[in-house]
Amino acid sequence: MPLIFNSGNGGTLVVGIINLPITKWTCKLGNRTTENTHSGTAGFTNYEHVVVDAEWSCEGAVDEDNLPDTDAGLTTGKGTLTLKNGADARTIVLTNTTIVDVTYVCDNTGDIVRFTASGKGGAVTRFAT
Repeated sequence: MPLIFNSGNGGTLVVGIINLPITKWTCKLGNRTTENTHSGTAGFTNYEHVVVDAEWSCEGAVDEDNLPDTDAGLTTGKGTLTLKNGADARTIVLTNTTIVDVTYVCDNTGDIVRFTASGKGGAVTRFAT
């Protein structure tokens, strides 16, 4: 069976009903664990899964018609974000995630104004269509 790769071109961040074109997003789907080492682990540490612990970040150009913080509502606090998987129809949805920070970057060396945002937590729906 051949490998199929999806183009990263076309990835967007959806906050509410606003689509923000982004150049890059990451979503780390890790978990929190608790140590559960006992005599049955033969002297080795043992960890048990407790909860899913997602972390995400994104960056993109500032669009004057859809400002991330005012028009899209991408401000610190709680929110629901949808990360579109490039040109593919599938998405990762983070419901009730905590938006930790939104940073604007103005680089006077010939680049446009950009933003970065990051957050963590929330319920995760992986690659829904």
